[in-house]
Amino acid sequence: METTTTASTTTEANSPHSLSSTIKIGIINSIVKGVCLTVSFFLGIYLIQKGFSGAELGIFFASSTITNILTIIPSGISNDRFKSKNLIWIGLILIAIQYFGIASIASTATLPMILLFIIGGFGNSLYVTSADSFFFKSTEKTNLPIKISLFQIPHYLTIGIGLIIAGYFLNKNIQFETIFKIGSAILVFAAIASYIILPSNKTE
Repeated sequence: METTTTASTTTEANSPHSLSSTIKIGIINSIVKGVCLTVSFFLGIYLIQKGFSGAELGIFFASSTITNILTIIPSGISNDRFKSKNLIWIGLILIAIQYFGIASIASTATLPMILLFIIGGFGNSLYVTSADSFFFKSTEKTNLPIKISLFQIPHYLTIGIGLIIAGYFLNKNIQFETIFKIGSAILVFAAIASYIILPSNKTE
């Protein structure tokens, strides 16, 4: 009986389904990382131009970071209770709301901006934890270093592409609001794609 289980696990580990899931989450993750890096490139400059002070910027980014830290463990627990693919798209929608909200707020009101950064911090924590959880739940341990490479390499490629695109946008004097809204739209597309193409992982 034990031999049968081992053979079954080995077959699943080498199955095209497992490799396909790794490639799919790798592509989605690379798109998300590229968008987030591009938006982050402009975010501080944009907020300063809107009239926020350096101290307010510190509060905004700190609120996002603290929220990220405080929600890591709850996000991990949620991945044990719910399907990671569903938490992935929820996290992406929350980040998209942050970007769209930042681009849409005309005033320099501090509290609404803090709220948006808290939403984005929670969304980022939920997405990152869920994407990693999905990868390890859907990927068997055989040839794991190769599969980790397939998951990570596209991410680093889009970091470089994101920086090039950010420099191009800066050179063309494209409005920051337009960049943030485009980023938001791409994240919504990635959320929909993740819900459609990612298989449902087992929950423990």
